Amino acid sequence: MFRVNVLASLAPRWRRELWETVRSTGTSAMHRLGVAALLLTFLLGVATFLAMISYWRQEAGGNWSDARNVSVRDRVRRLRRQRRIDWSACHVLLTGGSRGIGLEVAKLLVSGAREAGGMAPARLTIVGRNMQRLEEAKTTLELLAQDRCQSGGTVVHAAAADVSQPAEVERLFREAPRPFDVVICCAGGARPGHFEAFTAQDFSDQMAQNFYSAALVAQAVFRQWKQDTLEQWQRERRPKPDASGRATDGQPPARHVVLLSSMAAMAAIYGYAAYAPAKYAVRALGECLVYEGRPYGITVSVAYPPDTDTPGLAEENVGKPLITRRCSEASAGPPFSAARVARALLRGVTRKQFWIVFGLDGYLLGALNEGFAPRGFSLCKALLMPILRCSVPFYMYLYNRIIDQETEHLFGER
Repeated sequence: MFRVNVLASLAPRWRRELWETVRSTGTSAMHRLGVAALLLTFLLGVATFLAMISYWRQEAGGNWSDARNVSVRDRVRRLRRQRRIDWSACHVLLTGGSRGIGLEVAKLLVSGAREAGGMAPARLTIVGRNMQRLEEAKTTLELLAQDRCQSGGTVVHAAAADVSQPAEVERLFREAPRPFDVVICCAGGARPGHFEAFTAQDFSDQMAQNFYSAALVAQAVFRQWKQDTLEQWQRERRPKPDASGRATDGQPPARHVVLLSSMAAMAAIYGYAAYAPAKYAVRALGECLVYEGRPYGITVSVAYPPDTDTPGLAEENVGKPLITRRCSEASAGPPFSAARVARALLRGVTRKQFWIVFGLDGYLLGALNEGFAPRGFSLCKALLMPILRCSVPFYMYLYNRIIDQETEHLFGER
């Protein structure tokens, strides 16, 4: 039936002749015909792609390296094509930078770690709610910056703010010494527990701590970057010359937003009824921002860290149900160190990866969840997806067994 339907769409002039040829040559010829059709489709796709590239080059003026004829739209395209972030000229905003993963990322940045391409940012602003911890973190970072560069290195600034509050975010951006080039949203925290024990305020607090703290900061920087691009487009018809008389393209070092979600946003488990939905929201936010930022050269990363050995995890474990603890350890193993997570995070951000995962479990979960993600597709993950899906029942059995063991005493003997 499939064969007849396909042939029915062919031109009538040679359809009958082709049908007779197929009937006379048998099944093996049908296989060869199918392979030939796939090959032809692939070649047509390549030809279409090359034609689009040629069109884009002509639209941009033919010479992308000529800075004297670069428009704002061309600069946006250049930003999108950049494969790596050049940290050396960036002003980085890092929320949740006084401890945990955020502080470890800040240490790697100011020390010019290999994960950042051996470069340190020109400025780093760390944000937190506790001013004492911020000052301690700032002192540590300044010492690391001086060890790397005797002339001073990265200029570190500490700002106390609750980034889940719109007024605080507005003040943070208003008082910044210069616009931000990269924004890394590490603020957040989990409060596990039994669903029926949560209050409406608990749900609101988890959304504020994990979603609003990322969404409001990302929104503020999007407004700034979009407005800057539109103003340049309206103001500049040709690039202004610099002191040497040469035209400059005025391209910013980077426009990149990093959002921290969680592995709980890929596989929610018992006890995270307030936390996992907030992290799912961060994941969806990142996928939306990929599309909204594209016309302005803004790129986005979303990271999915596992349980990480930080002060925040220690606070989380105080009230964590035993079922939640056992399920986490059974699926993801012991907590990762904050330094390990920070290295992998910074490596992915430097490469502008959209989907950043950690460890083998993170990679496998990512392959299962990337279905409609706007970036990060790979043939290997596409081939792995149906195979990995077969492993899901094993995890379901594992979780259900743990839950049954821990709740059996509630109902007594049968």
